[in-house]
Amino acid sequence: MNRLGPETNVALLMHGFLGHSQGKHGIGMLRYSESKIVAVIDREAGRQTVREKTGIETNARVVADVVAAKELGAEVLVVAIAPPGGLLPEGWREELLIALDNGMSLVNPLHATWSDDPELRSKLKPGCWIWDVRQEPLGLQPATGAARLLPNRRILTVGTDMAVGKMTASLELVRSLKRLGESAAMLATGQVGITITGNGVPVDAIRLDYAPGAIERETLRLASETDVIVIEGQGALCHPAASANLALIRGSMPTHLLMVHRAGQTCERQYEWAKIPELMDFIRLHEDLTEACGTFDRPKTIGIALNTSHLAEPEARQAKETLKAETGLPVADPIRDGADIFARTLIPSTERIAQR
Repeated sequence: MNRLGPETNVALLMHGFLGHSQGKHGIGMLRYSESKIVAVIDREAGRQTVREKTGIETNARVVADVVAAKELGAEVLVVAIAPPGGLLPEGWREELLIALDNGMSLVNPLHATWSDDPELRSKLKPGCWIWDVRQEPLGLQPATGAARLLPNRRILTVGTDMAVGKMTASLELVRSLKRLGESAAMLATGQVGITITGNGVPVDAIRLDYAPGAIERETLRLASETDVIVIEGQGALCHPAASANLALIRGSMPTHLLMVHRAGQTCERQYEWAKIPELMDFIRLHEDLTEACGTFDRPKTIGIALNTSHLAEPEARQAKETLKAETGLPVADPIRDGADIFARTLIPSTERIAQR
């Protein structure tokens, strides 16, 4: 599936969203993509660098338009935002046309299909392509519960809001597991994770009846290759617009959960009336829902991945200590601390003893 290799020069289209929560696609790629990010296109960033806007160490330069990105060697244009509803912002289509006129390929993470758009297709240069990330896979079937019989460990990241850090926690957990000698892989379920890893299931682009089956099929495939699967979570049970959680739970039959939360957040950012429950109550809700009154095995929550990106170091440290004392669970910020504290809970005890 992956169209982006380590040698691919990429430009991220992010007008006005560099450093914004809806710019999470670009942030994720800047932090984790193996491709060469040569430019971030944001005419509203002014003279600020990517590092100044995001804190991420990168050689990517901020430029005002697609032509400037092409001059830096960009071969592929990625629309690197996650807007509500997955719609292309007004006025951005012209950027796509300019990119195609300049011999660039396109990565489309939005809901609309571009590969069958007559105008866009007519402008494709030889050797160029359009990758529609959010496309329903072929040959899907309803789920059967087969993942419950797998001998491997399956960790689903769940969260208290959208864009709270579930993908980041998933990627960091896989990175830690591999560093500790485990065979691990991420099952990407959103457009950002799929763009970064090159594989996965765009769960919000799949018909409801087939979404659990799509997750199950990918879970079974990965289980034949790896001992630990980290399933990237989507949305939140307490968010009125989120619906993917049950498909992820039933398709992957998780053995473990990792809760993801933004420090100090008490309600959904889009809907202030939607309050975030007490974390231990919310954790039990996820475990209860997964178990379904004993129909399925009950998962174990391995900790809380705490997003402290908005806090200075002393305040972040205090937030983690407070939450650890309140819940009795391991707490860490995957960006500040890594995810080793969570990964170690997944290593069989015999291996943990051997490492001491």
